[in-house]
Amino acid sequence: FVRSTSSSSCHDTAVLDASGRVALRRPTVILLDDNMSLRSMRYEYYQLAREYQMGFAGLCIQCPASLALQRNSLRQIPIPHSTIETMERRLELPDPTQHPWEARNLVLRNDGEKETFLRSAWEKAV
Repeated sequence: FVRSTSSSSCHDTAVLDASGRVALRRPTVILLDDNMSLRSMRYEYYQLAREYQMGFAGLCIQCPASLALQRNSLRQIPIPHSTIETMERRLELPDPTQHPWEARNLVLRNDGEKETFLRSAWEKAV
């Protein structure tokens, strides 16, 4: 996302209009790839979206610690197991019943099935 005060650059995706609001030139998607395990981390981005009058949605892929530990062991440089275990304990899943701003969050449970599905789509081009 680029914020600009002029429309002279063809690379800008948004400009400020006369009222100081962001005016998108074309559909824009901002994808953040982070664990954002704490609700407060996600809320900061929600506030930014609200400030700039943009849409907001979240995708949480919940992975059992046992699967994460198994995948971690396959890494060239694995992270400490305690890091994964701590992340699992501290993870605050979206809860729109208690936090209405989280209503546009989707939680997917990752049991390996979705990964197999996506891998087959990747490896078997049509």
